[in-house]
Amino acid sequence: ALYRWQRMKVLMWKARMSNPLHNGLVGMAVQAITGTGKTHGAIACARVWFNHHGDESRLVIVVPTEALQIQWYSIMVEMRMGNVARQGAKRKYDGFSPIVIVTQNSLKRIVNHRNFHNKQTMYILDEAHKAGAKGCMKQLREANRIGTMQACLAISGTIHRTDGRCIMDITGHDGYYNGKRKPHIVYGYRDALKDDVIPP
Repeated sequence: ALYRWQRMKVLMWKARMSNPLHNGLVGMAVQAITGTGKTHGAIACARVWFNHHGDESRLVIVVPTEALQIQWYSIMVEMRMGNVARQGAKRKYDGFSPIVIVTQNSLKRIVNHRNFHNKQTMYILDEAHKAGAKGCMKQLREANRIGTMQACLAISGTIHRTDGRCIMDITGHDGYYNGKRKPHIVYGYRDALKDDVIPP
């Protein structure tokens, strides 16, 4: 079962799917502290995407490290949403699986792959503040430009970077707070305590 905040995340994702950004992209940025279920909330959103788009659905999960790639692979195989492949960290995409977990430095090998053309591809960016780096942002913009990314869900404990780059250039944002762009969902320590999601 999902926590209350995860259910709200899914409801907002459904609403975002009905109201894409000016560039046609369904975008959402989520900032939540460690241990509150960002991963499983994102998977719930991916299920909504797959249920809506059926056989046309594709999912690209972008991670910064091999350790996270291994973790996501294990989880997604268990979820049984479809065949799961990997790209990067000495792994090569099989070319047909609808779900691929890719390291950031190997993203360029996925962006223009034929299996994502004329499909409905959702990206999940784990530790999305790291996806805000110049090289990764370039690939994400290219995916949006050529039509191999129709949705992008960014999740992070701290979505802002110190160098001024921001993944919300891709996902959009929910106004401003203290002079900074505000993610669509912000779930902090007090929220998690109130909901009994983490121990005091």
